[in-house]
Amino acid sequence: MEKDIKIALIGAGNVASVLAPVLQKAGYSIIHVWSRHKEHAQVLAQQLHTCYSHNIKDVPQNADVYLIAVKDDSLADIARQLPHSHTALYLHTAGNQSISVLKSTDRRYWGVLYPLQTFTKDTPPAHLQQTSFFIEGNCPVAEERTLAIANKISRHVYPLTTSERLKLHLAGVFANNFTNCLYIITEKMLNELHLPFSVLIPMIETATLKLQHVSPLEAQTGPARRGDKKVIAEERQLLTCPSTIAIYDLLSQYILNQYHPSATNTEEQKTQQP
Repeated sequence: MEKDIKIALIGAGNVASVLAPVLQKAGYSIIHVWSRHKEHAQVLAQQLHTCYSHNIKDVPQNADVYLIAVKDDSLADIARQLPHSHTALYLHTAGNQSISVLKSTDRRYWGVLYPLQTFTKDTPPAHLQQTSFFIEGNCPVAEERTLAIANKISRHVYPLTTSERLKLHLAGVFANNFTNCLYIITEKMLNELHLPFSVLIPMIETATLKLQHVSPLEAQTGPARRGDKKVIAEERQLLTCPSTIAIYDLLSQYILNQYHPSATNTEEQKTQQP
């Protein structure tokens, strides 16, 4: 890098805790950690050997980059309170927040550095190299500066507009959050059988690895994929929770529509006949 780039880290949660050490190792100077929770800021700052605060007014004014990794519902409010600079780059890491939440007449450069990943504080830094990052800048200079940072973290970096990123984030909700919700339902079923969730891990890992070679459309299996409505009906009878039955019905019907649309349409026509 041409100069020692100073980063003020705004937030000390999962995303900040994973990104910060990687940025520091890449040669950036983390000069400050701020969090509303003093103890969180202190813990992360000690790991980074830097200073910290829980008062937004104590965030230094001489940072080159203000990297904002906070909860979505507090992003706009916290961003407004940060020091104003004509030269600094303001970045947030949210997938479902517009780039415009950082806009200010006192600032020239702002953008987005969004990692498509689910984070815990113990996420291995090496995972970031394979994590896709999606960037956006309010102008070519901001985008170029954001790209330079992203390239130091990951091998997979893509420019994306706010509207495109919102759709991407929604895709992530389906792929990760909704899938995990299904795991919660599954775990409850296994608890009734006095079995640990870990019995499913090999199957889950195999299914995930398969997606590296084939599309989800090709990878789909199960009774609905085969169009086996007899098995679907039998399985449905085993369920007792109304919300779980509704989920089972909805997903089974979706799969049937995907792979057996003609049969589905024929049945719908029959039910509509007087």
